[in-house]
Amino acid sequence: YHYAFAMLLGLTIFVTFSRMWDLISPWVDNRSSFISIVSSFSP
Repeated sequence: YHYAFAMLLGLTIFVTFSRMWDLISPWVDNRSSFISIVSSFSP
């Protein structure tokens, strides 16, 4: 029972994260590119 509950909880978290990633990924890409640009200017 506990194993099935953990699997269900993990699946729910995975589905929620995969749906949120559609909104988060452009922000992460912009932030990572911003960090790389700033680090290239820093000595």
